[in-house]
Amino acid sequence: MADGEENLTISMVLGWDLAVPGKVAEHVDESAKKLKQELFDADDQVQKSEPWFGEQAGLSARTISKGYRTDGETTAGVYAAMSKAIQEGCESIGKKIQTVRDLISDVENSDYDLFYEENGAVKSRESNWETAAPPWGIVSLYLKQGEINKLDLKLKTALWEVAQEDERVAERVSQCIEKLADSVKTEMAGDYTDQGLLDILRKYQTKDSTKDGVMWPNATQLEYVRKYYDPTFQPKFVTAEEAAVLNELSLVEQVKFLTIQKDAKAFGQSNKYTDQDEDAEQDGHGDAARHMYWNARMTQEFGEDWAERYTTAHEKSGGNVAAREAMDLYNNKLGRAIGLDKTADDATIRARVLDEIDNGKAVVIVSGADGKTPQLAWSKDTSVHSTITGPGVGIPLPGTM
Repeated sequence: MADGEENLTISMVLGWDLAVPGKVAEHVDESAKKLKQELFDADDQVQKSEPWFGEQAGLSARTISKGYRTDGETTAGVYAAMSKAIQEGCESIGKKIQTVRDLISDVENSDYDLFYEENGAVKSRESNWETAAPPWGIVSLYLKQGEINKLDLKLKTALWEVAQEDERVAERVSQCIEKLADSVKTEMAGDYTDQGLLDILRKYQTKDSTKDGVMWPNATQLEYVRKYYDPTFQPKFVTAEEAAVLNELSLVEQVKFLTIQKDAKAFGQSNKYTDQDEDAEQDGHGDAARHMYWNARMTQEFGEDWAERYTTAHEKSGGNVAAREAMDLYNNKLGRAIGLDKTADDATIRARVLDEIDNGKAVVIVSGADGKTPQLAWSKDTSVHSTITGPGVGIPLPGTM
């Protein structure tokens, strides 16, 4: 319901119309039932064909039909699971939004003329001099500050819980796609004539996380990050596995990690490829540069094993587009190889990354023969202007990592 890069505000969550996703859930559930019935009817006709087609050809047709029905019913089950996840998500998010509303009411009905800001901070319109006036004096000031602190913490926590639940619901819906039959996933991956690219597509896929994602960093880590990295830093929703690997780092190392991540993002946004076409930043040559540089720096700082475990965990979100997952994981590996040279300075790393991309060792994403399916392509053989940005969620391939 919210953009993953955008921090939630009070006005934003109060403006959500949960009836809209509720309607979507109803339509998805209706589609599941319709698909299941159509599969049954079609297969039923084929299975009844034995009086007319009793030989080997008929048996083969009935066997194939049964397989199609099984895979189709699995797809219908995915639709039904998605519908349920959306419905339950609307209910859970709705309850958390109601908590925000109740706390806002407490703020507005306070005796100390309190108000709230969009980030959940609670303040008073009364000056301390006004509050400390007779007859209660300094006692009133202590009472006011105590109420401000209490409501401030509660409202910020309630807003944070809405943000976390919103991300969790989106991830649960995406995870439903992972339950599609492997035959369906493979069929949707696109057509490849280059065996090397097909091998990369199949090999560089992660197994989806089976746990709920979490907000990282936690409260203690966040305090340190805001003090020594960025006072405006906001927690991000990550996979449970990703958080576990990040938590292996010390607080000092976590700040270093965020600094490297920031540097990599800047490099991905501004390089010779994005100078030619700004869209190269997403799933193109610029994106390859970001991933390779990021992994090289992390390998230098934290070691190859940690960098590999972290970046693999980073890709475990549900419904990750198969070509994008393979692109990122493969280019990550190229970057880690560069980072094994501990003596390479920042300029050397950047130069080696660009050289790898120019020499065709990296992969990017282009449109498949059907004009829609994202497919891998070698960076050297692909114009910067030919890459595409894949959809946010897509049909994954079976995980191998």
